[in-house]
Amino acid sequence: MVCFFFGVHSVYADHFTEDYIESERDKLKSQFEAGLFDREEDYEIKLEFLLEELYKSHESVEYKSPFQEKKEERSGTGLFGAVVPVIIIGYFLLRMRNRRSQNTVVESEPYRSRSSSYLENESASRDIIGETEEQNRVVESDPYENPDVPDMENESSGNSWREKLRDKSRDDMVQRLNATGVKATMSERGRPEEGIRSGRFHRSLGLIDIEEDVISWINVVRIKSRDKNGPSRYRTVFAIPDATVPMDHEALKVATVRKKSFPIFGKVVGIHWQSEEKLNPLVELFTKDEEVESLVTEVGDVQIHTHPRIFQGWTIEILTVGSVFEPHKIHWNVIHKIADYLTSSPR
Repeated sequence: MVCFFFGVHSVYADHFTEDYIESERDKLKSQFEAGLFDREEDYEIKLEFLLEELYKSHESVEYKSPFQEKKEERSGTGLFGAVVPVIIIGYFLLRMRNRRSQNTVVESEPYRSRSSSYLENESASRDIIGETEEQNRVVESDPYENPDVPDMENESSGNSWREKLRDKSRDDMVQRLNATGVKATMSERGRPEEGIRSGRFHRSLGLIDIEEDVISWINVVRIKSRDKNGPSRYRTVFAIPDATVPMDHEALKVATVRKKSFPIFGKVVGIHWQSEEKLNPLVELFTKDEEVESLVTEVGDVQIHTHPRIFQGWTIEILTVGSVFEPHKIHWNVIHKIADYLTSSPR
């Protein structure tokens, strides 16, 4: 027999009913609400002890502390809260994978063993197709990048985008020369003479061959393309062969400096010839010739060079801005006069 003392009340029983247990719980709760317990922890400890002792004799009822029930409720709610986001994320990942699989599904052809005769026929058909494609293939090469390709073949079609964008200054000069009675033809690209007075940033547009003339060829060089900073600039190089000029010698140079009333746009008010002292007799001839002075004033600066171990002779070049030099009949005659001065100059 178990005995519990609450205040002055005494209870003796061999078996406690559920109603009795609930009444005892209510009494303890009312005492807690009345402030008979100093702390809430004391109330919880006594309530748990009471219920545990009461339920020990009640074998048909499983004892659970009310505080344990709250913990289980909280743990259940926390577990549910953690599981739900996982389920939602998994659902969206599954949908994304299904969409990707639908977009990349390829119906695979079932494997079929192929006989040796079938493989030989397939290989032969591939060889025939390859030969046909090779015959029909058209190779477009840039005449500037591949100098071995004849220039006329690349420039005469007029249909490709390269032809539309190509600098046609050399073409225009050939037409101008032929109009003045000079027999001029465009040369094939890739000749070594294209390197004379051109360079990495001064690209040659090709040579012009001159027949039956003191001038053997002309190299058209673009030294600057047109851009936001200014117009294009060209160098037209006229080659005059001269057997009296030794191949191995110190390079010679004569150049003009035009003086203007205002930089760039001003009028030419004077011309100064620059050269080494040993070329002064040649410079005096140029200075005294009004036609030579007029050519420099009207067209642009003139430079004269020799090229040891590269070219046996002289080159006369004219620098122009905006367009390549297109000589009129008078200009052509003045260039010939300069060439005569050079070939007849004392050595």
